[in-house]
Amino acid sequence: MHRKLDDGDEKKLLYNLADIQDYLLKTDILLKLCSDIKDLNKLYRKSFKKIETYDEEEECTVTPDACNGYTFELYINSFFQFCDSNKFGVLMVERAEEYAPVSNQ
Repeated sequence: MHRKLDDGDEKKLLYNLADIQDYLLKTDILLKLCSDIKDLNKLYRKSFKKIETYDEEEECTVTPDACNGYTFELYINSFFQFCDSNKFGVLMVERAEEYAPVSNQ
């Protein structure tokens, strides 16, 4: 979602478009895409992040002050390049009717 500041320092939508990330994939196609390990490994994204560890004495997880490890993430939209373009589409819907803000907590 693209936002900008207007004269009143209030955030508002610039394009009134967003990606709510609802994807429908046939499992047989997804399994086929995942079966080629060489191509699949190229799709992983490497990030250096703060990775929580477990403190046995305190019996709790601890978040480090600085990044301490790599994560390798694979996103569903990484597979779009392998989809047939004639079987790929976008739906444009009324935002007020279809969108509900969800927080990752």
